[in-house]
Amino acid sequence: MSDYSIKILPPPAWLYVFSRIIREPGKVMVIGDVDAGKTTFCLMLANFLFSKKMNIGVLDLDVGQSHIGPPTMLGLGKVSSRLNNLEEIKPIATYDVGSESPAGFAEIIVNGTEFLMAEAEKRKFEVVIIDTTGYIRTDEAVNLKLDKIRTIEPDYVILLEKENELHELKKCLEDAGVSFIRLTATAETRERDLEERAKFRRRSWSRHLVYTLRRILNKRVDKN
Repeated sequence: MSDYSIKILPPPAWLYVFSRIIREPGKVMVIGDVDAGKTTFCLMLANFLFSKKMNIGVLDLDVGQSHIGPPTMLGLGKVSSRLNNLEEIKPIATYDVGSESPAGFAEIIVNGTEFLMAEAEKRKFEVVIIDTTGYIRTDEAVNLKLDKIRTIEPDYVILLEKENELHELKKCLEDAGVSFIRLTATAETRERDLEERAKFRRRSWSRHLVYTLRRILNKRVDKN
């Protein structure tokens, strides 16, 4: 079972935001530090909306810990069933960044974000949930988050914080007149070390290699 499988119930503040999104659907961008619970939030929101029979897309912008597509890829997928983890979402469009780290690849990532958002709009999702990296602590990281926000134009910017680690980004958003919702990161979120993250990437590569080979073989069978 994935590290991101649902094992806890959403906190009341999260549920309040989920209910608001039900009433006013749109694009939901989730931002936070490493291990702040961003993917957990996206997973719980996706299942909550799916239970209400909504048409949901998920855009994965985490190149290092990608769930929709292999590492180095940005991925877009559709929620077609209740999920145990985001890895169960099949990619319907991907964009290769060429790096497992966003540092130094801001322009490519923004271009990929724009491309995948256009793909999402074609599919007329009621809600698009956008998961992001935990890359937040440098000036480049903050500027990249701001560029993504300008590209996506989200209806909801969700900031998950353990303490006040997003203070620089919050100040920039306030100066730009961008509203956001600050939520406390889940206390149950377990921090993962570098080795665990490397194992996750290896599993991801293996999973998507098998998936790709199966598609190739199925196409050959269909041709014959």
